[in-house]
Amino acid sequence: LEYLGLEDCALVSDLGLEYLSLRLKNLVSLDLSMCLSVTDAGLEHIAKISSLKKLTLLGCEDLTSQSMFHLATARFRLNCLIISYCNQIEDTGIHMINRGQGLVSLTTLNVNACPITDVGLSVVAEKLRDLTALNISECEYVSKDGISVVAANLRKLRFINMRLCTGLTNISLKHLARMSSLEVINLKGCTKITGKGMAFMASGEGQSSVLELDVSFTSIGDTGLRYIAQGMQKLRSLSLCGCLISDKGLTRIARNLHALNTLKISRCSRITDNGIKVVACNLKRLRQIDLKGCSRITSAGKRSLVVRLPHLKFL
Repeated sequence: LEYLGLEDCALVSDLGLEYLSLRLKNLVSLDLSMCLSVTDAGLEHIAKISSLKKLTLLGCEDLTSQSMFHLATARFRLNCLIISYCNQIEDTGIHMINRGQGLVSLTTLNVNACPITDVGLSVVAEKLRDLTALNISECEYVSKDGISVVAANLRKLRFINMRLCTGLTNISLKHLARMSSLEVINLKGCTKITGKGMAFMASGEGQSSVLELDVSFTSIGDTGLRYIAQGMQKLRSLSLCGCLISDKGLTRIARNLHALNTLKISRCSRITDNGIKVVACNLKRLRQIDLKGCSRITSAGKRSLVVRLPHLKFL
């Protein structure tokens, strides 16, 4: 057995994990999401499975920094670690990363909603140089200072999720703009991000490489869309849900981002049929669009999309 999913098995305990470690010598991937009976002692057993490459611990609330020590000093070399919603794993636990070989080869790390700060994020960036994917969504204590260290060190990073990192400001994006490797950026719900942040992104080294951008429910308006349209022309997916944008900004997007295949503008109440018709005429590669909650778009606007883009799917 190489792949085992035990998600939501609340009765799986440390004793069960000890049995696994003794019997499953070829295990590559283990998912213990929401196994609420698992503690640090259980992770000490898991650390003995030398073949393990991917470990998912989402919502294992009893795990502490001691678990991170067990993982760092383990016999394996993990490629992927997911510890989202492990709310007792904080900076102290992150500092354990370089105690051994177990975590130093990570290429994917998900610390979604863990109470880490810029201090912990800086350790991640300085010690895990091979990371290609980083999820720090809902890490509300992370600021521009942590992002600066990420930008300076993680030169292989292609994916970063900063959804609901409410401490991030436009200056954070000035740092991110230096990263020429980035392809996917999620800033959903980062309410301090404005058009100025998009100006930084569009003029930086990394602007030409970004393929997917989510700035839903930020403070970006038409000015921000102007910068996106000018400097991020390789975008294939753009999410603008809940942004204060109008037909003017949407027109700039439609006339410049010809590679777009996914456009999400739900709950953009200022968009009308006029903007949608420009989308229909210009975005020939568009395959998916989300218009939910756009109260000023009528059946006529939607019909123009159907006529000109027959393969379009409404999300």
